[in-house]
Amino acid sequence: MGRYLLMGLLAFGAIAGFGSGFARIYHHRHGDSCEFRGVERRAAEACTRAALDVLEERRTSAQNR
Repeated sequence: MGRYLLMGLLAFGAIAGFGSGFARIYHHRHGDSCEFRGVERRAAEACTRAALDVLEERRTSAQNR
């Protein structure tokens, strides 16, 4: 009984996950705005700034040696 319940839950999760993914692709292709686009851009900018800071620190430490 437990095995069938687990299989059913896994199947439901797979179907719901694929459905969610396909719905997201559909809405993205039909011009609906993505609500997380601004968040993604800010996160990408923060990561880029952090990487540039690390590179600058390495350059200055290499020049001081």
